[in-house]
Amino acid sequence: MEWMGPKATPGPIFRGALLHVPIVLPAPKSRQCPGGGNVASNLHHGTLKMQISGLFQRCKHIAPLLAAPASLLLLQGQAKAILIFEILQTGSNVTINARGSIGQLSTFKAQVSVPGGAIKANDAGITAGARPSCTYEFYETTGPSNFGTGDLFNADTSSGDCFATNKFGVALPVSYVLGAPLSASMTFVNKTLADFGLSSTSGLLGEWVLNGTSEKSQVWAGPAPTSNVPGPVPILGAAAAFGWCRRLRKRIASPLITPPQA
Repeated sequence: MEWMGPKATPGPIFRGALLHVPIVLPAPKSRQCPGGGNVASNLHHGTLKMQISGLFQRCKHIAPLLAAPASLLLLQGQAKAILIFEILQTGSNVTINARGSIGQLSTFKAQVSVPGGAIKANDAGITAGARPSCTYEFYETTGPSNFGTGDLFNADTSSGDCFATNKFGVALPVSYVLGAPLSASMTFVNKTLADFGLSSTSGLLGEWVLNGTSEKSQVWAGPAPTSNVPGPVPILGAAAAFGWCRRLRKRIASPLITPPQA
């Protein structure tokens, strides 16, 4: 902290612990003690520390209230919605499980009605949903044009929500509510992963990002790592609020004002 001007007329500048905004305080009247020392400066310094200490005490009480909005802000900045399509060998059959959600949309391309439950590796395509027909709304993506050489295979059974991914875009149900969870499953009887002409029989086959967003779809041969599937983060808000109060406490413990030298 420093004084404004050589005569300390305007008073000291205290940089606020919360907003870092300069606050001009009135200059105290200086009085000398018989034994030496500046009474006004010492009192001024002590008063400020008492006021800021009181602010910290209030901070401890409002930390739970800060937790919820802090969590929302962190989730908004970091969370990335995703659709996962897993192609799994289950005995003598192949099962495709699909799940996830989308929180932002790219440019709308088209509305298409086709049967749910199919895979077409040479078009990077998987359509999930109940038969006999699903209506999808496609949104533009950027990504690979295929995840193998296989042509169209229709599932023997298929159920769940209508959504899809292919080289043209990500498809969602009509009137989809952003952030709503989607899930579907389909089974191909007496098939192997090799039958679909996949570029690999394990690992990530492809990823498609909705243009202008962080939203994406992924196709995996085998199970996707759990870290790729977003989930709730309930403790982030509380941690942020606690950390903020802890930093404020450290600031209070450090010297706030350097009195003028005699």
